[in-house]
Amino acid sequence: MSNPLHIVTGMDRNGVFRLLTLVGRAVADSFGPSCEVVIHDLRKPDRSIVDIFNGHVTGRKVGDGVPDHDLYELSSHYRDRDVLTGYVAHTADGRRLRSTTVFLRDSSGHPYASLGINLDLSLAERVHEQTSFLLATDGYQKTGPIAKRRVSHLLRDLTDEAKGLINKPVPGYDREDRIRVALHLEERGAFVIRGSVAAVARQLGVSRMAMYSYIEEARKQMNEGSPWEINESDGRRETETEPARPGELVKS
Repeated sequence: MSNPLHIVTGMDRNGVFRLLTLVGRAVADSFGPSCEVVIHDLRKPDRSIVDIFNGHVTGRKVGDGVPDHDLYELSSHYRDRDVLTGYVAHTADGRRLRSTTVFLRDSSGHPYASLGINLDLSLAERVHEQTSFLLATDGYQKTGPIAKRRVSHLLRDLTDEAKGLINKPVPGYDREDRIRVALHLEERGAFVIRGSVAAVARQLGVSRMAMYSYIEEARKQMNEGSPWEINESDGRRETETEPARPGELVKS
């Protein structure tokens, strides 16, 4: 079996991982923040991730283990292929990923390292929906379902944007993290969308009543001045509009 990365022949394992890190950084920088690149040391499955770029795509970090789709199972099932391209995976919150995995094997054919590329398709799907909407010839009949899907995707994208400001997976959020998400969404006007409170609550793994309390606290902070520094570097802007009064919240 020929290794697809002939350049690693004769290189020690540390050298291989250094090379994979350079390749991973180049790929991630080339394709931008929607492209996660993860490098696994498959000899240590419980803490296989030795490097990762744009880990916010899946919420993983260095030291995490082999993912649910199990690289070992993939590599065993495709013994005659060292490069698997274009298969579909999903994040914990349901976003679709276009994934590619490269396996490096030892002389016995057992995989000891892998490089994975996971491209978040959310942006491409939004562009596709917008293009389909603009090019629809029977506009009046099509706008209903398309518009409904666009609103749903808009709320999901705003929530993903807010979660991107918190540098940890959602299960690790504390109260202040959830208030910060609520603050960001309130600034963006997300809570005027019907059903938004319940939808965001589901994404954060909290009850709807708890979500209302976070929103109320966020609105209070907007009136008093947010305790977090708001600047362009983290994608948030000072709002210039008066926050909605509590009675204006659209309940689902």
